[in-house]
Amino acid sequence: MRSADDKRLTESQLLEMLGLESIQSLIRKRKLQWVAHCARRGEEDLMWKRMVREVEGGKSKWGTRLKEDWKELGVESIWGML
Repeated sequence: MRSADDKRLTESQLLEMLGLESIQSLIRKRKLQWVAHCARRGEEDLMWKRMVREVEGGKSKWGTRLKEDWKELGVESIWGML
């Protein structure tokens, strides 16, 4: 897509113009919603136990990225919220 002066628009300019979120932002938001859902189900939920292991273990790329997302959002710990 091109602007009025025939310059190409960047992806971020186009998304802003259309009022859309980036796919990375949408995936991140959905992942955090899923974690919150599992946390609300309680400590006996098998999916929640698995998530806790992946985050605390530090070996999982998914768990590492989840901790980074929390840090960016200023979340201290989700474990204390239960």
